[in-house]
Amino acid sequence: MTAQTPTSPRLRWRRLCAADLDTFHRLALDPHIRRYLLDGEVVDRDWCAATLAASDALFDRLGLGLWLMSHRDGIDGTLGFAGYHIFDGMGDNAQLLYALIEPATGRGLATEAARALVTAGHAAGLDPIHSAVDGPNAASLRVLAKAGFTIDRTTPTGHFGETVWLTRPA
Repeated sequence: MTAQTPTSPRLRWRRLCAADLDTFHRLALDPHIRRYLLDGEVVDRDWCAATLAASDALFDRLGLGLWLMSHRDGIDGTLGFAGYHIFDGMGDNAQLLYALIEPATGRGLATEAARALVTAGHAAGLDPIHSAVDGPNAASLRVLAKAGFTIDRTTPTGHFGETVWLTRPA
C-alpha cells in the first residue's frame, strides 16, 4: 500500500526506518516523551526495533505508520515522532499518536501534527480515527480537541488513573 505521508506548514515528515533506530531510541528515552506516551517506562533498543517493525507492518497494511518530525527550515534537528500505532492491550485499531521533545512544545506543533495525521489517516481510509490519552495529560486532550476529536469514553485502566478514548470521524 502507498504511504500517506502527512504534510503540514512547519514540519518536515520522514518515514521512520531501521536506519533511524538510534534516533528513535534517543527520543523514546527523552523524559518528556516517556512521561505519558510510555507511562514513564525506560525502553530499550529491542523495544524500539520491535516498534519500528510494527510500524513497517502497519505501513504495508494501511500505508500509515510512524514518521520522524523536524522543522521544514532545518533548525532544531529532530523534534519528535508521530503517526499511527497499534498499542498492546488497547484494541486492534491503529491510534494516532505524537511525541515531541519538551523544547518543541507550546508552539502549536503538536496540533499541526495531529491535524496532518488526521488528513493522512482519512486519505488512507481510516474512519473514524482513534486516539487514547492518559486522563491527566490535559495538553494532549486540548490538542486532540483542536484536531476535531471527541471523547468516546474513559476507563480506569491508565497508568495515571484513567484513559480517555477519543475518535475523529471523517
